[in-house]
Amino acid sequence: MSNQHPGTWSIRTAEPPGQRQFPRKKKEGHGVGGKLVCCLIVLVLIGGAAAGVYFLSRPTPFPTPPGPRLPVMPSDIRRYSGVLLGSNIDWTREDPSSFNQKIGHNFAIFDNYYTIGSDLEVSSLDRAARATASVGGIVTMTVQPSQGLSVVSDAALNELAKRCADLNANGVPTLVRFGHEMNGNWYAYGQRPEEFVSLFRRMAQAIRSATNQTAIVWAPNTAGGYPWGGQYTPERGDPRYTQMDTNHDGVVDDKDDPFLPYYPGDAYVDWVGISAYYFGPGVSANLSSQHPPNTIPPAGEFSRFIDPLYSFATERNKLFMVSETGIPLYVDSPGGPSEVEMKAAWVRQAYNATFLETHPNLRGILWFDFRKEEYNSMRDFSLTLNPNVTSVFSGIVEVAGRRNGTVMFAEQPLVNAIDVRG
Repeated sequence: MSNQHPGTWSIRTAEPPGQRQFPRKKKEGHGVGGKLVCCLIVLVLIGGAAAGVYFLSRPTPFPTPPGPRLPVMPSDIRRYSGVLLGSNIDWTREDPSSFNQKIGHNFAIFDNYYTIGSDLEVSSLDRAARATASVGGIVTMTVQPSQGLSVVSDAALNELAKRCADLNANGVPTLVRFGHEMNGNWYAYGQRPEEFVSLFRRMAQAIRSATNQTAIVWAPNTAGGYPWGGQYTPERGDPRYTQMDTNHDGVVDDKDDPFLPYYPGDAYVDWVGISAYYFGPGVSANLSSQHPPNTIPPAGEFSRFIDPLYSFATERNKLFMVSETGIPLYVDSPGGPSEVEMKAAWVRQAYNATFLETHPNLRGILWFDFRKEEYNSMRDFSLTLNPNVTSVFSGIVEVAGRRNGTVMFAEQPLVNAIDVRG
């Protein structure tokens, strides 16, 4: 078969020498009008196919939140009163909706963990963002350079910035907590002050080039036990050791500033956050191969943990949040107080209305809702696995919420700061 002329197929035959074969005369009734009909049919088919492809590939709109859009930028949140309540939930067993059903309110912030290196690993972001948006919450992306600071590429930072801009374009308020607990020695990116500051600034610049509606959180660990000592702690003679020796006495110890060497500067930070856990008397965050006893935290311990960094943030006019908190039940340690007694004691310190009102720059608290094996010990930080713990927590938070403007839930109207101040 050969295609002699566009639109017609014929069988090629041999041509006698000196003779040229001409195409047959077309039959009547298949002229210009017929061509137009065919063209219209083809166009309709192509258009329908294109519409089908668009329909199949078109992103599903984000859910409409049940309450007002929550503020995250400093200039916006200061117009309102109250502390945003949130959680670092275990996405393998719960989502914002199931968490809220147990608590009895729509929490305002939900956090999830992602990694960044030469690429950005955020395969679960869309699911987490849509689930959070459906309950009116703020999406928090905790982004960890888990393979080290030097491998983080500009392409990965630009992808992070694009993801933030996409969320904001869909009306989703967003926080980015980058390289949290960088003053600790338990992450590959930890205790590398100058290198961390440089990367944090690159990250902030990338995000702010893409959107002005994502707030950036700088969140070290509480200072208790600093500098801890361990796998990633530098030795004397290492340039990092000199960077951490803030009082220049030749020794890195608890007399050195645990925060300032890692601070990227006011221009790159919207919120200051902190990880503040009670692990027990004299137990540091990087506890190894021990099973400490379960204990009740002393009165005022939560305030002692956060107040140094709270003052640091307030002096710099930065919003402050407790970006992770909790108290673990050491499952392998017999005896001692009950899980309910331990967690109720910590919750009462962190969420009571009087404490919140005396810390007006504290604008967010997130509970770490995990049960996990850590440092050769099963630790249960969760609020939602034990119904008795959930009930106690809900009751304490409910009392705090009765004071107008003390806490913010996602389903309730925002309270203007001027209404609370009078």
